[in-house]
Amino acid sequence: MPSLLTKIKNVERRARSSLSTSFSQSSLSRTRSSNPRTANELSITGNGHHSSFSTLPPPLPQPVAVAHKDTCHEPSETVSGVKEDGTCDTLPSATSESTPPPDAGKSQSPEPSQSTKLVNEFEEAMPWLMDSLLKARTLLEGLGDRCSCGAGKREVACFDCSQHPLMCIPCFVASHHHHGLHWAHLWDEELGYFVWKDIAELNSQFAVQVGHPGTCPFPSRFFDTTLVDINGIHKTRVRCCGCNGIPNRAQQLMESGFFPGSLKQPETAFSFAVLHQFHLLQLEAKTSAYDFTSALRRLTDNTFTHLISDVYPQFLVVMQVWRVITATKRLGQAHGIDEVLTHCVPGNLIVHCPVCPEPHFNLRGDWRSIPELLRHLAQQQLTADGNHHANRYRKNGDPLNRSLFRGRAYFPLDDILMQYLRPFSGTSAEKTTCNHLNASENQDRKKFKNMDITGVINVQCSHVFVKSTVDLQLGERFVNTDLALAIALRHYRVLDVPELALRHVTSRDLILSYDIACGYLRKLISRFTTSFPDLVAAASQTRCIIPAVHIQNHQDNCMYEFSAAYTPSSGHFHGETAEQYWVELNQLGPQTRQMNNGHRQDCIIDSHSDWNWKKMMGMHITLERELRHARETYYLHKTHFRALCHRYASKVSGWNSLDREERRLVGKDVQCVYRRSERNVPSQQDILDALQESKPSKPTPSSNGTGSSNAEFISEGISIQMEQLELTAKTAIYKLHPLESTAADIKMTTSKLRQHLDSWRTLQLSLMGKVCSDVSLQGAQDPPISEERLFLPSDYDTSQREALGITHLTKTESDLREGVTFDCIRSLQQCMKALDGLTIEKREARGQDQHTRASAAIMRATAKRKTWVDHYNANRTAMISLGLSKDACSFPELSVNDTHRKSTTVKRALGDSRRVDGTLFTLAEKPVGDGARPSKRRKATATIGESTSKATITTSSAALSVEDGWIWRLGAIGNLSELEIRKWEEDGERVEWFRAEAEMERWREQWEIKLAEFIRCSQSQESKVLEVYAHKTAAMYRRMCAQLDDSFVVIQADELTRYIPGEDLVQYIIRHRDLEIGDFHPKHR
Repeated sequence: MPSLLTKIKNVERRARSSLSTSFSQSSLSRTRSSNPRTANELSITGNGHHSSFSTLPPPLPQPVAVAHKDTCHEPSETVSGVKEDGTCDTLPSATSESTPPPDAGKSQSPEPSQSTKLVNEFEEAMPWLMDSLLKARTLLEGLGDRCSCGAGKREVACFDCSQHPLMCIPCFVASHHHHGLHWAHLWDEELGYFVWKDIAELNSQFAVQVGHPGTCPFPSRFFDTTLVDINGIHKTRVRCCGCNGIPNRAQQLMESGFFPGSLKQPETAFSFAVLHQFHLLQLEAKTSAYDFTSALRRLTDNTFTHLISDVYPQFLVVMQVWRVITATKRLGQAHGIDEVLTHCVPGNLIVHCPVCPEPHFNLRGDWRSIPELLRHLAQQQLTADGNHHANRYRKNGDPLNRSLFRGRAYFPLDDILMQYLRPFSGTSAEKTTCNHLNASENQDRKKFKNMDITGVINVQCSHVFVKSTVDLQLGERFVNTDLALAIALRHYRVLDVPELALRHVTSRDLILSYDIACGYLRKLISRFTTSFPDLVAAASQTRCIIPAVHIQNHQDNCMYEFSAAYTPSSGHFHGETAEQYWVELNQLGPQTRQMNNGHRQDCIIDSHSDWNWKKMMGMHITLERELRHARETYYLHKTHFRALCHRYASKVSGWNSLDREERRLVGKDVQCVYRRSERNVPSQQDILDALQESKPSKPTPSSNGTGSSNAEFISEGISIQMEQLELTAKTAIYKLHPLESTAADIKMTTSKLRQHLDSWRTLQLSLMGKVCSDVSLQGAQDPPISEERLFLPSDYDTSQREALGITHLTKTESDLREGVTFDCIRSLQQCMKALDGLTIEKREARGQDQHTRASAAIMRATAKRKTWVDHYNANRTAMISLGLSKDACSFPELSVNDTHRKSTTVKRALGDSRRVDGTLFTLAEKPVGDGARPSKRRKATATIGESTSKATITTSSAALSVEDGWIWRLGAIGNLSELEIRKWEEDGERVEWFRAEAEMERWREQWEIKLAEFIRCSQSQESKVLEVYAHKTAAMYRRMCAQLDDSFVVIQADELTRYIPGEDLVQYIIRHRDLEIGDFHPKHR
């Protein structure tokens, strides 16, 4: 035997050496150049093979780096020569004196990431990793020696145990009495390697004991059985316990942790561990049962897999039962949870949302009498959406296969579904009233070919908990959605209401988000009256909205009738959460569409519950994140809305008297306070004409002698800077679109600017003679005229102005600059209004010529905006040089982003809830007279010693506010009269104010909703802790409740007032509003 072992070790050593050489040769050249320490971590013997790495655990010793005899080395590297005796000597390194490589001047390669560095380290360690891997799976220590029992030789190993020594067969069998599904690795002397075997093959009397812990005194006769565990499929023997008479095989297998494949004389059983493992793999990785059982067969024998038993048919049946049993255990039905939660449907197997309102559970107090203004505090928010990936093929299956959940989960019973749909057979999906979107009619019927079930319709809550699911048959019909909604509404009931019709009114308010709500809501009550008379009261309180993304594809009327932003007491319920779950369910679709319908429904139900459970686990994190976001966004919109209230102070009282919920049909358009009237809108040509008239006028000084001439000189200089910026803008446009007309315009503008500048330089010599040297030096450099400095007082600092004797001009330029700055602000405001109108014109353009003209007009207007932003910032920089503080609130630095303004002409756009108008629109004018608007557009004037400012910014302790009298004005536009222009402007101001108010209100409601949900969720967890019988489950809910309480304590630290445990929720929110709002806008208290 020793000679045989020596031979085996030599063969394995040669095999490892050859593998090590292949790894080193493939990576040596790269690692030598990329990692300086690699050369010192590899060693090669004189014959070109790696020395044994079995004695080189990390970190490796410090051998010297060598190469094969045929390898050529560059002189800059540290290399080793190979002597005739196979030893190595080291040549000195010449790195310090070596010449740089040819590519030294090129850009260096990017720094590798941490993961790449780690992979490189592992690649360098491949030789000793391979050596260790072979040693771990080839236990030769003591092989063939006498066993510790003294009766046999060591020849059996177990790699399922940790560091299990070699044993003889009897000792191995005895040590694995309670580990009967470990693999025995028996040494075969003829084959020269370890052979895998079941333990039952080592001893004819060995059997896996079931039904009795330890050793049974009255064991039954064993029987051959296939046991499936996470380490493979075992052909073994099982012995039952006979202490209580004739044993029940299936029951004893089940009580011992093995799920039998059948109930009568089972010959196959699956360990709970392997069922649990597949359960999680299917939920997380969407692994199919076929792939999983195939993997188990390959795990047993990866070469002769066809000889291993195929357990797939039995596994399918067992897993279907396993899902239902597991759900029954986890959801409390095995512990009589219905005796505690009497308000729920008896026997239900649904993972309920702990945040949604439930009477008798987390909705306490007189919730029915909550004021309408605060109805969102006890509001049920639901979403409905269809999915056509969770379909099923029409195939030859078992028509009698039914879901084992039997209608107790999210799907209704098949018989109930067929009976409900029978009166509607042959009817197609209803058409919506929206002519821009018809989701039912636009479904491609070809994709439903050979489909028995074309998809599902889900009803979920706003916390993305699935409430109900109904199968679809050829399209998304409203009757299917009605049934899904009815199932969701029947989850809970009110027990203290005598009227049966009111028992399912379980919340103060109900909002349903549905992408075709504009058509669904029309006949909702009549359909429920016919099909679900007990739910008519619940359906009557339903308010429908359309999700925020989907509504963009509807006609404009839908925005003002079904947008959550304009629906009072709805919070920021965007409704798009229904789409989130489809990402998970769509991955399961390729499996479920091939299944029998019962098994398909069980898989989908299992996926629903797992999704709901994961949402519940992270609920404390979700609520904390959403509450913080709602609070921060509310304050942002409150600041903006307060500025608008100050700006339009004279009109707010009249606007407040308008009804926010009124919707009236004028022609084909729905009119409300959030929509601008389409009448008297300026045309594109009118807007272009206004832009031509909107150049900021230069300050006009008064004539008072020398002061007047100084002011005129400075004013002309500022005008020249305006012309320089315009020339720069035209040049930029020419670079994008090199047209001859643009080139001619640039040439003419340059000529006029040169004449103007030369004339002004003559005046500069008389008033600022000491700057002539700077002018001459600049002339020698010959800069472009658009970049030529004028050397005004603002181009110098204080000491330089004193040295040049131009200090007396500082005040004059500062006053004029301030007036020009406000002119720029007004021009920018007008430009953004014009851009809004031009964008609408482009959207309604028809034909290539109209689109081209509209795009060109928008491009020119955008260039003007950039010019005015640059001119404003240039004037601001000059004013800072003249003494203005860099942190002055009245003149903040502007960028193009600061000029953004939400359009009041078009419907609400995506992202408007998180955006407010730019900094430009918090800059405003002083009131004129008593606050009335002037009848004509005024030019800014500058008087020496008097500020030209027509606007001031005042700050409040609460937020930035703007004095009343700020004017959006376009002047006389085209053929519109001044009265028509005023109506158009005031209409836009009204829409702007009401939309800002709606955004602020929705985010405040969202903030209050999240506070209420925190409190409800905490009460839900407390109830479960007190009532659930299973101690393990109670401990789990207790821990979840502690997490939620900790998050609520953190959130409450930043609140204006804290919630007192047991306090009425409505009273808390009223107290919260009193402190938060104060005297601001009493309409919203």
